Amino acid sequence: MFSPEEKTTIAEVISRLLISLNHPEMPKSSPKFILHVDGAESWSWANITNSNDRGKDIPQYLVKNRSV
Repeated sequence: MFSPEEKTTIAEVISRLLISLNHPEMPKSSPKFILHVDGAESWSWANITNSNDRGKDIPQYLVKNRSV
């Protein structure tokens, strides 16, 4: 759904937001996360992770059926 560049930008913004919250249970840098975004159509979706977590297995419930 998003280009690789857009995913990188989104991940950077989310990382900065999470760090800025100064929550005591969050790491001070490089939080790990998976953001799942559903698009307008059932086949349109994206999973976004931060750059430190690339290659991590995505939970199956976040992986939609790619067949249309």
